[in-house]
Amino acid sequence: MKKIMKSLGLLSLMIGVSVLGFGSNFAQAVNYTASDVAAHNTQASCWVIIDNTVYDLTNFIPLHPGGPAIIISICGMDASSVFPHSANTLNALSSYVIGTLGATPVLTTINVTPTTPSVVVGNTQQMVATTLDQNGAAIAATVVWTSSNPAIGTINSTTGLFTAVSAGSTTLTATSGSVTGATVATVSVVTPTPTDHHEDNDDEDEDSDKEDHDDEDRDRNRSNRSERKTKENVGEHRNNNQHKNRRGHND
Repeated sequence: MKKIMKSLGLLSLMIGVSVLGFGSNFAQAVNYTASDVAAHNTQASCWVIIDNTVYDLTNFIPLHPGGPAIIISICGMDASSVFPHSANTLNALSSYVIGTLGATPVLTTINVTPTTPSVVVGNTQQMVATTLDQNGAAIAATVVWTSSNPAIGTINSTTGLFTAVSAGSTTLTATSGSVTGATVATVSVVTPTPTDHHEDNDDEDEDSDKEDHDDEDRDRNRSNRSERKTKENVGEHRNNNQHKNRRGHND
């Protein structure tokens, strides 16, 4: 350890001059985990963590004044405790920065869509669970679906396909470990459409019109029979008078 610190200290003193010959252009910020860095632990690919900053020192190994072995010994490691922290040293290494040490992504949020779905009895609705990490980025996770009231609607625990059973509401929940996401589904029954109601009224109106027409026909027939009867009576009365008149004349 003393040898490493002595060698790195020498680097700290010499790195301020033009030994490296690199500018101070920083790479775009990228988050890496300690596991990511640990995978680059050879001379062919040497990453090092210094004060939560990740450096790729692969090309620096042959340039190290104290020899390559010192740098190779810290490849894939957090060297913050053994690396000199002078501003000149870190500034000279700025061209080797490839990112920063970030937290390991973990599932923190499950968003369930569609929100507050409304489904007719007998129909189905595909539910979707979107899983996000602490930075709001998508993260792979397996969820289990449940329905709070299977009598209202059931849901496939794996696929998330919801089936409406009877009228009412039920809470649909997607769970992965200790993280959950939920929404309320409303189930309704089919009601007659306004068009069907109007058609029923039209049928009733047609039946009513037909009945009225039949009544008019019956009234007209009765009137015609009454007129014929009246004419027959008048004719009969006229004949009787004529007969009487002839009898009087003969007498």
